[in-house]
Amino acid sequence: MSSAPFPQPPSPQPVHPHLAGPDPMAPPVAPAHASTGGGAAVGWAVGAAVASGVAVVLSVVALLLAGSGFFAGAVDDGGGWAESVRGQVTALPDGAALSGDRLEWAVGAAESDFGWTIDDLSCPDTPAVTTSTVVVCTGTYEDADWTGAVLFEDSVGGFVVAEF
Repeated sequence: MSSAPFPQPPSPQPVHPHLAGPDPMAPPVAPAHASTGGGAAVGWAVGAAVASGVAVVLSVVALLLAGSGFFAGAVDDGGGWAESVRGQVTALPDGAALSGDRLEWAVGAAESDFGWTIDDLSCPDTPAVTTSTVVVCTGTYEDADWTGAVLFEDSVGGFVVAEF
């Protein structure tokens, strides 16, 4: 028997190595010049870590400055400096009326805490304290006329004084 019982594939012919295609049975190999992308991912991770560290440092600095009174509300109004001072009328029921004497005491205490003494402080009676109620108080500071606009931030006595 000289012939095979079933048809055989043609025998391989020698092929020049530069003309041959990739061996389908060989494992894939990345070219030497190709990047796997790992370096780029590490770069992004390092950049993100640095950016988040900078954000944390800036947040801490802002909190320290805010706590020290750095952002206390000093504003140059073109004719000098206007300051805002915060205070609280203690034990004021929600939406209650407020006598001028009691407001004078609270404003005077807030100004004193800020380092200022307002003489001849006078505030009118307020029929009801609500959020955004404004009361204008007057007095003297270092022999000059002083005016403070007391803005209530809530209905239980929290206020800020804008001074002019």
